[in-house]
Amino acid sequence: MTDRFPLFHISGGPAERGEAHGRLLKDRIHSLWAFYRTKVFPMSGLSSDRIKAKGLIYRDTISQFNPALAIELDHIAQGASIDLADLYALNARSEIMNFSQIGECTSLFQASSHLLAQTWDWIEDVEHLTVLIDYECDDGFRILTLTEPGMLAKIGLNSAGLGLCLNFLSAPIANIAVPVHVLCRALLSARSTAEAHALALKAGKGKSSHFLIADDHGDSVGLEFAGEQVFEAPAFNEDLRFHTNHCMAAPNTGSAIPGSVERLERAVAFAESNREMDHEAARRLLLDQAHGAQSIQRPYSAEPALNNLSVGSCATLLINLKQQVMEVKRGPSLTSAFHHYDLQ
Repeated sequence: MTDRFPLFHISGGPAERGEAHGRLLKDRIHSLWAFYRTKVFPMSGLSSDRIKAKGLIYRDTISQFNPALAIELDHIAQGASIDLADLYALNARSEIMNFSQIGECTSLFQASSHLLAQTWDWIEDVEHLTVLIDYECDDGFRILTLTEPGMLAKIGLNSAGLGLCLNFLSAPIANIAVPVHVLCRALLSARSTAEAHALALKAGKGKSSHFLIADDHGDSVGLEFAGEQVFEAPAFNEDLRFHTNHCMAAPNTGSAIPGSVERLERAVAFAESNREMDHEAARRLLLDQAHGAQSIQRPYSAEPALNNLSVGSCATLLINLKQQVMEVKRGPSLTSAFHHYDLQ
């Protein structure tokens, strides 16, 4: 098995991009959908029919928010020969899986070095299907994202120098709104933090995740969507932001995810003892594996909250927004290499 995530270049308008995405990643999309449908979604308590129905409701919501993204998703389904409702449910998997309380990602941004970085902790079976996509729009604008196949985006950066990191939060969701992974793609289409901030608020609540948005001017914001509430996460100082898997602006909001507070405290303590935080210091922080399943770089281990599916750090990413370079390490092994990808 290679230690690189496969990279796919997809270009054109929404329909062309969607068709290419679906066609190129067809087998991966079907494998991912089968995994969620059979191994994960049943834990939500929702029937297969209810999940399909929710997928189509999300399609309507996305169409109203951004018709071009709905066109792209429709054509992914067409290119992959997958049921439309299933494809939309896949893109809303965070909302369907809102029952889970799994300690996941640790993210950071340093304004002075234009560094945006995080671990992405998730199910080991998904790591083997995950890809990098380099989207090129008709006007030459580009987006590079690490994502699950069939899903529009997750973590990434764009050719305007804007980047995005993501942390799961646990809070009840009462209403349908633009799902997390579709909003990730919309945010990665923005040209500045201010534009992305406004776009995120326009997308509506109805989700539970923290979006760490930053650009190459050093501007940043951390938006905590906690069900039907939205907060701005406080920064550690004028240069640094950290986030794990609980609301920092409103600590009593939602459910406490095991290990989240402790990982945040370790990140803050690391910053306090490394006053000259830089690229290499951030790398060392994200590779911390000294606390077992509660480590920032989590080794794969059985997760009781997910019927003992193996969970760990599927990927580690360091993004230099000024240079438009993304470094990506696959899996939690400390011997895996970081590979460089750039948009310049």
